[in-house]
Amino acid sequence: MNLLSLIQSKKAGVPLSTAQMDWLISSSVAGTVPDYQLATLLTVICYEGLEAAETLAMTRAFVDSGDTLSWEGISRPVVDKHSTGGVGDKVTLALAPLLAAAGLAMPKMSGRGLGHTGGTIDKLESIPGFRTDLSMQEFRSILQDVGCAVAGQTAHLVPADKIFYALRDATDNIRELGLVTASVMSKKLAAGAPCIVLDVKCGSGAFFRDEAEARAFASQAMAIGRAFGRQVACVLTDMDQPLGQAVGNRIEVLEVLDLISGSGKLADLREVLLALGSVELLLCGMCPDMESGRVQLQELLDSGVVKQKFREWIRAQGGRLSELPASPEVLPNMRSVAVQAGSPGWVSGIDCLQLGNVARRCGAGRMSREEVIEPDAGLMCYVAIGERIEQGEELARLLIHESRAAEADELLAMTQAAFQVSTDGSVPRRKTVLDILLP
Repeated sequence: MNLLSLIQSKKAGVPLSTAQMDWLISSSVAGTVPDYQLATLLTVICYEGLEAAETLAMTRAFVDSGDTLSWEGISRPVVDKHSTGGVGDKVTLALAPLLAAAGLAMPKMSGRGLGHTGGTIDKLESIPGFRTDLSMQEFRSILQDVGCAVAGQTAHLVPADKIFYALRDATDNIRELGLVTASVMSKKLAAGAPCIVLDVKCGSGAFFRDEAEARAFASQAMAIGRAFGRQVACVLTDMDQPLGQAVGNRIEVLEVLDLISGSGKLADLREVLLALGSVELLLCGMCPDMESGRVQLQELLDSGVVKQKFREWIRAQGGRLSELPASPEVLPNMRSVAVQAGSPGWVSGIDCLQLGNVARRCGAGRMSREEVIEPDAGLMCYVAIGERIEQGEELARLLIHESRAAEADELLAMTQAAFQVSTDGSVPRRKTVLDILLP
C-alpha cells in the first residue's frame, strides 16, 4: 500500500477502505509518508468528498492514533461540550461551573484562538495566575473536588488530527464536511465523556455559514457518536451577531461574571447556556425533560451558587479574580474608541466576521500561532439585529491596545461598516437557539 495509490483511487471516485484509512493515519503519525503527497490527497478529498463509512473510519483511526482518557473513579456523571466557534462565544466559562453546581463533572480540553474566533484557553489565562498546564493528576483532582476543570489539549490526544489539520490549514483544505466531522468528533471521543453536546453555530461569524450546512454536520456528528456508543446531541445556535456584548478575552470573563451574578441584559448568552445545560442534564438522566432541567439551572443561576462555584474553580486552577478590573471601562493600556450610528433606523444586519477580525486587530487575537495577544483588548457590541437606534447612538466601543493605536481610524471605519441600518420599518429580532437535535 502506498499514498500514490490512495490518491489515484480517490481521483477515480473509489472510497477508501477501512484498511486503507488505518494505514494512511498510522503512516502519517509515523512520518513515513511525505507531506506533499498527504496534502495532495486532502485536496482530492475536498473535491470528491468523504462517504459516511470513510468519515467513520477516519474518526476511529484518529482516536486510535494516541491516548484516550478515562474518567473511572469520578463520582459525578461526566459530560463534555464543544462549540464550532463564534464571535463572543464565552459559553464554556459559564457552563462549566453551572453544570458542576448541578452535580455533573465537566472535564474540558480546550484550545487557543486563531483567526476571528477566540480561544477558551486565552480567555481563562487572562485571569491573573490561572493555569491550564495541568498534569492529569491535578486535572482529575480538581474535577473530582470542584466538578469542572479546563486544560490545554495534550499532544498525546489524537496526534493524527494535529498533523492533518495543520496541512489542511496550510493548503486551504478546511471545509470538507467529513474532514471537519472526523476532526471534531475524534477529539471529543478520545476525551472520554459518555455524554457530549455540540454547540453548532451558523451565520456570518461562524464556520458554518448557513443552517443547512450546520445541520449536515450535526447529522454526521450524531451518527459517529452512535457508532461509538456515546450520547451526542446538537444545539444549533445563531452567529449572525456576537454572543453577548463582549468580544475579547478579559472582557468576556467580566461578562461571564456579570451573567452569573444575575444580569438581565445578556438574554442571548443566557438562552444558549440554558439550552446546552438542560440537554446535558437530560442526556445524563438527571432530569425527566428539558423544561425541568432548564428550571433547575435557572434556579441555580439566580441563587448565586454558580458564581460561588465559578470562584472555587478559578481558585483551584490558580486564578486570582480579585485582580481583575471592575469593568471594561477601566482597563489599563487601552485606547477606548466609541463607534456611533450615522443615522437613525433599525439594525438590519451585523457582519459578525468583520467584528471578529476587528477585535483580533485591536490585540485580542493572533495573526499567527506565535503572536502574543493583549488580554484587555477587544470590543463591546451594544446593539443587536432588530433594535431601533438613533443617530449618534453608541453601537460599539473598541478597546485598542496602545501599541496598535495608529490603526484606530481604520478599525473605527471597519466597525462602522459592519452595521447595516434600515430606515424602511422595523426588523425582526433573531432567535439565538435555532434548534435542538437529540440522539
